[in-house]
Amino acid sequence: MGLFGRKKKTAAAEAAGQHSPDLLVPLLVGDAWLSANEEMFAQIPDFPDAAKPYARPIANGLWATYASDANGSWDLVQRGQLDEVGGEDALHELALTNLPRRAGGLQVGGGDGRYAIEAEAEPDLTASLILVPDLWRRTIDIPGALTVAIPTRVEFFLCAAADADTADVLRKGAPALFDAARAKPITPALYTIDDDGIRPAA
Repeated sequence: MGLFGRKKKTAAAEAAGQHSPDLLVPLLVGDAWLSANEEMFAQIPDFPDAAKPYARPIANGLWATYASDANGSWDLVQRGQLDEVGGEDALHELALTNLPRRAGGLQVGGGDGRYAIEAEAEPDLTASLILVPDLWRRTIDIPGALTVAIPTRVEFFLCAAADADTADVLRKGAPALFDAARAKPITPALYTIDDDGIRPAA
């Protein structure tokens, strides 16, 4: 699992078809993805704002997009489709509800305070699991705050926030995994997860 293909449709000028509510899931992205998309759309004259992917801020530098895959490839929810799925908050809650079922079982590797987690049924949803910590916290033997790395969509590493040595391993390794990710990078940054939610690691 690294440190310890699916194709994705981008927004098109034409409106996509309706999203099936039971298929919608969150896909995490970072600032680099958002910037690249804005640059791409800026090259298309009169590209409609409604046809751009909707992204919800999760923490500084981390965003959630939302997608369904009825046709075997990710179809992102566009800004103009929010009413179709009940609005921003309803979309987020629906996607979180669907996530455990769509992710399937969890593969948990590692030990001694260092873990890697993977979604068995859909590896593309691995990083998204940070949004539902109640699903996996009981599988790891680390109390309290966590430091996590999600350099790509298919990788999720964690350790105790108080474990400075392992956090340093993640801090040094995540940028290389991010740079090598090609179509699935999220962020080279580390995040803290605790009872207050998700925030950039100090």
